[in-house]
Amino acid sequence: IRGVVLSAMGAVGATTAWFVVIGGTTLGLDGHGEPTALAAANEYGTAASVFSVFEAVPAGEALFVLFLGLIIVLLVTSADSSTLSLGRLLNTASRKPPAAVLIGCGLAQTAIAVAFVTAGSERAVRAGAVLAGSPIAGLVVAAIAGLFAAFARADRPKDS
Repeated sequence: IRGVVLSAMGAVGATTAWFVVIGGTTLGLDGHGEPTALAAANEYGTAASVFSVFEAVPAGEALFVLFLGLIIVLLVTSADSSTLSLGRLLNTASRKPPAAVLIGCGLAQTAIAVAFVTAGSERAVRAGAVLAGSPIAGLVVAAIAGLFAAFARADRPKDS
C-alpha cells in the first residue's frame, strides 16, 4: 500500500507542479497584456493555448520537448496497461497472457482509436470516452469501497 500511496502522491505532486508553473505563467502573460493563451484558445481551440505559452517563455523549446515526452509516456503506458489488462481478462488461465492475445488486444484498441480519430468529431470521441470509461468508473468505485472495507476489517480487534 505504501508504494501505491507514494506513487499517487508523486504523480499528483508532479501534476500539481506542472499546472501551477504553466498555469501561473499563462495567467502572468495574459495579465500583462500579452495575448497568448486566451487568444490562441479563442482562435485555434484550447489545445493550442499551451503552445503559445511555450513560444512566449525563454525556455519554451525545452518545455515543449518535456511536454511532448510526457504525452508520449502517458500514451504508451496507458496503451500498455490497457492491453495487459484486457489480455488478462480474456485469458483467465494464466497471469501472463500469450503474445497472440496481447497483440490482438493491442490491434483492437488501435482500430478503435483510428476509428475515433478518423471520425473527426470531438463529440464522437467524447461520447466514446464516456461509454468506455463508465464501466471502469464503476469498477474503481467498487475497488475503493473494497479497500475501505478491508481497512475496516484490519482495524478490528481480533477475538481470541
